[in-house]
Amino acid sequence: MIGQHPFIGTWQPMWTRYAIISKAMKCIRGLIAILPLTVFSVSLAFSEPTPSLLETRFISEVDAIIPGKKITVGLVQKMSPGYHTYWRNPGTLGLATRIEWKLPPGFIAGPIQWPVPQVTRMAAYQVWGYEGETVLLTDIMVPKDLRTGARIVLKAEVTWMCCAQQCHPGFAELSMTLPVRTKAKSDATWEKRFRTVRDQQPRESNAWKLTCRRAGDQYLLSVQPIFEKTYRDSGRSLAPSLSPIGGEGARRAGEGDFGTIVPKRDRKTGVAILESRSSRREEARTVLAKENQSLLTSAATVHGSITLPIRPFFFGYDRQISSDRGQEVERTGGGFRITMQQEEFTGERLNRLTGILVAETEWSKGCRVLAVNVPIEESKQ
Repeated sequence: MIGQHPFIGTWQPMWTRYAIISKAMKCIRGLIAILPLTVFSVSLAFSEPTPSLLETRFISEVDAIIPGKKITVGLVQKMSPGYHTYWRNPGTLGLATRIEWKLPPGFIAGPIQWPVPQVTRMAAYQVWGYEGETVLLTDIMVPKDLRTGARIVLKAEVTWMCCAQQCHPGFAELSMTLPVRTKAKSDATWEKRFRTVRDQQPRESNAWKLTCRRAGDQYLLSVQPIFEKTYRDSGRSLAPSLSPIGGEGARRAGEGDFGTIVPKRDRKTGVAILESRSSRREEARTVLAKENQSLLTSAATVHGSITLPIRPFFFGYDRQISSDRGQEVERTGGGFRITMQQEEFTGERLNRLTGILVAETEWSKGCRVLAVNVPIEESKQ
């Protein structure tokens, strides 16, 4: 039981056999329907729900509700060592956490804002989920006609699957009560966690061009930097910063108006070239770098420089890409290509690839997680 901390709701687990089975089995039936029985019997050994495997509760970003102002509520899930819950797409096996809000009239809950998942294991299979502790955020729109001093109860039914070698379905009715005030204070304890989750929400970036091709059971996602950028003549050098991967610095172009930066490749030497074409040809400059350094240029100087992301990885929204069969990354041109496999058991074959690209570094300034939503081209046999 959680105390009456102003930011933390009350944990009210309904650990009765009937409550858990009636709620969680609705999700489990869907999994049984899409998995071969042999895979299900070998890989998913369900046991009695165990409360100690997972603690869950609501937290609020602020200590009060302001009429007409959105609030953000977090669902905290703290797993026992060795156990995990699941991302919005679990991958080969698993079930995502679900929140069904029961809110007062006029309150509207948005979708779950999922943190970046981890690659974890359910028995012999690699899946996508969370170990340790995670926080799932939900924005809630607040009506304007609330009476100051009133106390608002926010309720939800939460279902999840907590797994290791065995899976434990779980269900709880959670609630938290917040007062209505004209001002609210943020909780310093959770402020950083809320900010981290928001930073991990996918964003589009005009610094990268994404394409996807399907060849049989393989998906080839190409990620290439967009080199071309026109710079206005301001009477001084507007050359973008160039950040090659590999440690050695690239030679900078000289002073002057750099016009349009255009990628080329020397046919004789195999060297990657960025050629600057100015309206005044005599001021054109050429920057050379070894091919394996993958010279990149910023999409615009105001966005800062871009480097090739370290250890990129794709998480798909649909059961189309296998979480278990691994991903291969190779350099191509100035960027890279990720080769992924069709999901073997529950796979869909769609006409678009949707999901997120993550890496150990930013994709561009302010973009930690790159949104992916591209058409899939079929390879011609």
